[in-house]
This record gives sequence, C-alpha cells and structure tokens, in this order.
Amino acid sequence: MPKNNGNYSEEEKRLLSESYSKIDVYRDGIRIIKDGEKVDYKINSSHKIREISKNFQEDLNSGILSSILTNVHLDNNLTIEIRHNYINIYYRGGNMLRIRDKKTGYSFEFDLRYIKEENDAKIMISNLPTHVSLHEDAKAWSNMIPTIKAVMDTYFVSHKKAEREFQQLVARENNIGGIAKKTDYFICDVEYQIDDTRFDLIAAKCMSRGEYRLALIEMKYADSALGGKSGIVDHVYKAYRYLSNNNINDLKKEMHGILEIKRELKLVDDLPTKFEFLKVKPEFIFLLANHKPASNSLDSELNKLQKESFYINFCIMADLKIAMASFFGYGLFNDCIYTHDEFKEVNKTLLDIADRRKN
Repeated sequence: MPKNNGNYSEEEKRLLSESYSKIDVYRDGIRIIKDGEKVDYKINSSHKIREISKNFQEDLNSGILSSILTNVHLDNNLTIEIRHNYINIYYRGGNMLRIRDKKTGYSFEFDLRYIKEENDAKIMISNLPTHVSLHEDAKAWSNMIPTIKAVMDTYFVSHKKAEREFQQLVARENNIGGIAKKTDYFICDVEYQIDDTRFDLIAAKCMSRGEYRLALIEMKYADSALGGKSGIVDHVYKAYRYLSNNNINDLKKEMHGILEIKRELKLVDDLPTKFEFLKVKPEFIFLLANHKPASNSLDSELNKLQKESFYINFCIMADLKIAMASFFGYGLFNDCIYTHDEFKEVNKTLLDIADRRKN
C-alpha cells in the first residue's frame, strides 16, 4: 500500500503527535498502526449526511413546494430520495428533478441533456424559473412534469436504464401502497455512495414492531451483469472493504434519519413513530432481475465468491443473501430471501428441473 513519505496533513500530524508508531495512508483513509497492530481507521471521506431541514420538509408538506409533493403522491411513477440539503425526484430510474435548499428559496434543476434536439419542450423547460421562492413558481414546475416525463420517455428509448428503473419499482412497492404494508422491508435509500463504494438500495428489515435490521442491497439486471467488473464477486469485495473501514452504526443512524423524513413526507406507509435498528450485523442481499433459472452463470459466480480469501471475513460482518421474485412482484418478503446455503439448494432444484425438461 502507498505510504505518505512524510507529507502529512494536519490530521495525520495530530495522530503522529499522539505517539502512534506508524501511519499508512490508503486511497480511502488513514490506517493507524501501533506496534504492528491496527488500532484505528480514519476515513478521508467527503461523504455528507443525507438529510434535509425541517423548513424544507414543511415547505414540501404545506408550503411553497407542496404542489411538487402532491404530484409525487398522486403519481406512482415518481419517487423522492433524500440527499444532503436537496432532494432528487426520480422517474423510471432517471433523475427528473433536483430541488436544492438555498438561503432564500430553492433551486430547481433539470438535466437538459435528456433533450437531444431543440424543440418546444426544451424551450418551455428552459424558461422555467431556476430559483423558486413562491408557490406559483413551484406550481409552474409541477405543471410541467407531464412534459418532462414525455421527454425522458423519448430519451430512454435509446438510453435504457433497466437496472435503475427496477430499483425504483422495488422502492415503490415496498414503501408505499397496499402491498407495502405486508412486505418485510422498507427501502431507506437508493444509489447510496460513499467514496468508491455504492449500494443500489439500503433497506430496513422488520424483525418485530419498531425493530429493524439493516440490509444492503445490490441489484443485478440479467445474467450478463453477474460476472466480471461490477459483478457479484466485485460487489461483495467492495462491501467487505466498506464494512471493514466504516462504523456501520453511522450508516444506521443516517438511514434512521432518512426514514423519519420519509415518514413525515408520507413517502413510506406504516412506519412506527418510534423505531430502531438492532445491533446485529447487516444483510447483504443480491436482488436478481430477469435471471434465467436454467443458466449456470449465477451458480458459477457464487462458487467463485466462496473461494475468495476475503469471503470468510465478509461473512463475519454481514449475512449474504439472495432474493427471489415473489410471483413476478417486487415486494421483498423474508420467505423469498435465502441465505447462501439455502439458495444453493433452491438453485440446484431449479437447475435439476430445467435439465429434466430438456429430456
């Protein structure tokens, strides 16, 4: 691993002054070594907690932004995700609108790259106010949402976002609506990134009323996404690095805050007023969309994973699980989420059935 060669930051100098015998600087943080033993790990992370202010929440619920939130409540193709002092509104997995908290009002941002040619829609959207401090300005954006959706539909014809679109469906089915009250997971966040690690979904698994277990979810769309870079082995390794180098309680606290905000905005159904994340290791779930049961690719990648040197330590920090569809739905039910060993049994049965059908 690279060393600092004496060029220490102020934080590193402080650590050295505390008589640590050695500091190794990694790309994702400072590992402190004392007498040959790792004693601490300080992350050089630019991560900012995902949260929005009470005023922002009030403006969404009943203030100048209320028309936007109403639009989201009425349209099950839209979801809101909480970011650091701003929100993203997603449509079909694409970021439709970003609303950022400012000292006076809010900034509204739409990515005009969704529109590949000059047309009336681009002119109308470009003429919308980018700084919003009045209800009428937010209402103008709200009225334009059908046009924005049509623009994005056209864009997605040639720029498909299948995996992200399925992520949004999973979030919607488990957070809001009739089926959400019966599933076993709430989706806290989508596309959570810290340094070079990204989790497609972060969820809260209901263990009992008000008690939840953290779940990190990686979604893979089709068998072509299972191997190689960003495949199963790569994602488990990155999760292993994240869990090794970060305090999981910090993530639980952040997700707790996000769920509280979503409850206040009525973006989740049936979340108790008081709830907590249990002090147990998280689940790490692969959610596989459109996997071909007769294919050996998944079994092959899982076998590779078991042979990796880091896998034993990963299993100490998280429980690997694989989710299977509940009769073509997107609800996450505990009965359809298997441990690695359980899944091997289920998958073997599916492969055996596929072989018998060939004969």
